[in-house]
Amino acid sequence: MMRLSGIMTAMVVCSTLMAADPDSARIKEQAMSYFAAEQTDSEAKRTFESQQPDGSWKGIDYNHKGRGSWAPAAHYSRTRILAAAYRREGSVFFGKPEVRDAAIRALEYWAQHDFTSPNWWHQSIGTPMGLCEVILLLGDECPPRLREKLRPILAACRT
Repeated sequence: MMRLSGIMTAMVVCSTLMAADPDSARIKEQAMSYFAAEQTDSEAKRTFESQQPDGSWKGIDYNHKGRGSWAPAAHYSRTRILAAAYRREGSVFFGKPEVRDAAIRALEYWAQHDFTSPNWWHQSIGTPMGLCEVILLLGDECPPRLREKLRPILAACRT
């Protein structure tokens, strides 16, 4: 149930981020804190060190077309780990530009390839939600041009 409320919060906040609504700053901050609190520095270190220069990760089958567990979903999960570590006060990665840049590279990689799953859930819920959480964590540091590239993917959300 906690995860479902987090999902709903992310979707509401992400749509607000995309609209740049100035009245929702408190909601954004609370959601950022919620999502940033879930990751550990050891996860972030492994994720950061294993990222490829193009923003991808070895070991993820980006061509996977499974209908259940979809391998490319690991990409936005890892991207979220980076963004959360960057945002979480007390993390050794807090505020480090190289970690933020790694998360942005990962989002750019996704936007460039726009991976698709044959499963409607990934297309309509999982992917938009996963990317939205990263955009939320990056906040204003997510470049506007990148948000625009990701807008069609986020617009596919059916929640």
